Amino acid sequence: LIAIVIIVLIFLSGCAGNKMASWDKVQLASEAEDSEAKTFTTSDSKSNIYIYRERTAGAEITFQVTLDGKSIGYFVPNRYYLLTVEPGKHSIEIITKKNVNFYYNEDDSMVIIDTNPGENYFVNANAWLPMPKTGLLPSIRVKAAQVKNPVGMKKIKKSKLVKNIIS
Repeated sequence: LIAIVIIVLIFLSGCAGNKMASWDKVQLASEAEDSEAKTFTTSDSKSNIYIYRERTAGAEITFQVTLDGKSIGYFVPNRYYLLTVEPGKHSIEIITKKNVNFYYNEDDSMVIIDTNPGENYFVNANAWLPMPKTGLLPSIRVKAAQVKNPVGMKKIKKSKLVKNIIS
């Protein structure tokens, strides 16, 4: 019993330490920028891609987000990115660190969206912890998936805008 308590305490302290370090990498946009993004206004010649992450399993693990192979920054739960892009095909990849604390990342995830001018698109970056396949280490899985606009808009309204590394 004492051994189990010690393992749980080590696990929780490792997760808390990682969360603090990881969340420091994510810089929020101003409240004015967040409010403006939540109007879902588009230009006639560009497309908007909103990428959001809900609070799910593996919340203490930071995701890296890429657009067309270029890093746009890091990602934690209840946050979103707004990317204004040229119309056409774009790849969004969600990447996690391998072997973070007691988790082992089994897969990264990519979604490709073909955008049209003047339209909004929404991508959910989700994580979950399936039962471990081998050993005692839980493994985190990530999934990027395009969602319908009403669902995406509702989720964005509950989240905070993150500053992009690229514009």
